[in-house]
Amino acid sequence: MAVFVLEDFDDVSLTSLGAPGLGDVNVEEIRLQAYESGYTAGWEDAVKAQSTDKERVSAAFERNLQELSFTYHEARNGVLQGFEPLLREMVSKVLPALGQAQFAETVVAAIKKIAEEQVNTPIEVVLCSENREAIEAMLSPEPTLPIEIVEESSLGEGQVYLRFGTSEQKIDLSQIQTQLLSSVDGFFERKAG
Repeated sequence: MAVFVLEDFDDVSLTSLGAPGLGDVNVEEIRLQAYESGYTAGWEDAVKAQSTDKERVSAAFERNLQELSFTYHEARNGVLQGFEPLLREMVSKVLPALGQAQFAETVVAAIKKIAEEQVNTPIEVVLCSENREAIEAMLSPEPTLPIEIVEESSLGEGQVYLRFGTSEQKIDLSQIQTQLLSSVDGFFERKAG
């Protein structure tokens, strides 16, 4: 078997290779410059890699935010679509029943407010016959109010006119219900569009 012995170049200086005019000091400077240029190139590669990583992370973050936003809007729309029938049912069935139960109290409260502002002014309460009993029952404890109750067949339940002096105030539960239904329709039409 043949053994090859290779020459060791570690201790060889550039002057021993016959490089003209280079001393030991210059060799050290060349080594330092080579180290600096290698270090600078490595640093630039690291900065470039970090910049590329930042761009990749930023793009992934933006993509994730867009997906979350889309998911949020899908979930919100789903909840609103499920909520729409319930809200419509409440406005069309529950609120009128509650309003009718509180209707006499609402009318009496309006009468009292008018009586406070228009002292000794007679108040004419125009209503349908279905509302008369409930409103009279609420007014009976107030005998000092100058009130006249007039039935009007063209008015429906939940409708009353309060006339005092030259003014008139209308209380209409059906109009409030219509406005609420219109508001609900408008809300869900905006959300669908």
